[in-house]
Amino acid sequence: MVTIGIDLVLLDLGSIALSWHGLFLAAGVLVVYAIAVREGTRQGFSHRSLSELALWMIFLGFGGARLLSVLEAWPVYAADPVRILAVPEGGLTVTGAILGGLVAALIYARRRQLDGWRLLDVLALAVPAGCTVGRVGCTSNSGMAPAVSSSTAGKVESRSCPVSGSSNSWPSA
Repeated sequence: MVTIGIDLVLLDLGSIALSWHGLFLAAGVLVVYAIAVREGTRQGFSHRSLSELALWMIFLGFGGARLLSVLEAWPVYAADPVRILAVPEGGLTVTGAILGGLVAALIYARRRQLDGWRLLDVLALAVPAGCTVGRVGCTSNSGMAPAVSSSTAGKVESRSCPVSGSSNSWPSA
């Protein structure tokens, strides 16, 4: 078995803490942006349009990531709705982030009268690379709920979920 026992906090500055998870998620966003700008300008989109789109995608992506996470564990959050706002306790999904980002891209393309299909082609190259980087952060934060394994290559989690107190990282309903 492989045991992951790293400290979740990379840098603690008192009231502000930078986690490995946050670092890799931010790095994933930067990877998406860098690839999208490179490929998008090659495809004829302006740097400014791609930068504006990035902001839309970050905000709607974060909203989608949180929304889907809350919906997946609705009984937990319905019992204590204030926890919906407690993002630092956990609860973002990559699927929700991708869906939120997709909605942002389609809205942005329509409002700016851009070729949405070509824009999606650009994002199809960029998003998987960013997700790959971000998943490293999810792994460091126990963000991928493991199944029990008897394999010598299995993963052992040494932390519990702050939302449910269970041994996996997602709230149990």
